[in-house]
Amino acid sequence: MTHLAAALGHDIVLSGVLDPTLPGLNTVRVAPWLPLGATQRGQIALAATMRGMTRPPSGAVLQRGHGGEFTGTIRLPMFGDYRVVVTPHTPAARATGTFPLALPFPQR
Repeated sequence: MTHLAAALGHDIVLSGVLDPTLPGLNTVRVAPWLPLGATQRGQIALAATMRGMTRPPSGAVLQRGHGGEFTGTIRLPMFGDYRVVVTPHTPAARATGTFPLALPFPQR
């Protein structure tokens, strides 16, 4: 499991986890911290790219679930370092931010 965090525009902060942090299908769960009065409706889009690779980004759309947490799955093709673009789509505003994500090679 890997912990995630991103500070986006409009005072939106995301924190969550990626599990199992292996190549293939991974579950993403994030909880947004929003400015006072903002709602947690909408979706959160993710696009993961690996620097120097020509393959298209791996994408995911996280849907709001119980307790204000957003959940979805993303397919990450290989071990390595990714750059993830996060775009929450809310009724009030769209904000974008990025965070690094590493799928490290297993240690023996």
